[in-house]
Amino acid sequence: MQVLILAAGYATRLYPLTLNQPKPLLPVAGKPMLEHIIDHLATVKGLDEMFIVTNQKFVSHFTDWSEKYRREKTAFQFKIINDGTTSDADKLGAIGDIHLVATQEKVKGDLVVVAGDNLFDSSLAPFVEFAHKIRESVENDGVDDEQEQPQRQDHQWQGEENEKRLDEGIDQNQDQRRPGQILGCIE
Repeated sequence: MQVLILAAGYATRLYPLTLNQPKPLLPVAGKPMLEHIIDHLATVKGLDEMFIVTNQKFVSHFTDWSEKYRREKTAFQFKIINDGTTSDADKLGAIGDIHLVATQEKVKGDLVVVAGDNLFDSSLAPFVEFAHKIRESVENDGVDDEQEQPQRQDHQWQGEENEKRLDEGIDQNQDQRRPGQILGCIE
């Protein structure tokens, strides 16, 4: 399993505080915000590699921080990725940065994505365990992947009960439909 920490924003609303310092590296309670996130990721079993995506303006800040962090702690192998942007006007955004890292680093399998400027007060291990359980239930739902999946059909809805079901968005084929992909997001 891999982790991607999004840290390529410019935090312009916090200027002048973030004019020359990336928000994830601002100190909170004696250490950079980013280290609080990494500490909460350290308890997640099966994390192999961490990517931290940043921008051209702040890549040297993250490189300097990572060298110091690696000397003091060795919790994870991680790689700093520069998305090449230089300002808020040309930033890729979260989806663009996720796509960049996923394609450039050939990410396969599970990827946990965390915003680099969020603080939370507990481990992410229960979240990841829950995601694995949900994936198992979706993967083992008993529907053969080779089978044609039931398609939604137009229905003539009549009577009070069917009107209620239509208003609630319930289709008669609901019990036959396969669950879709589940996306978990921490923001």
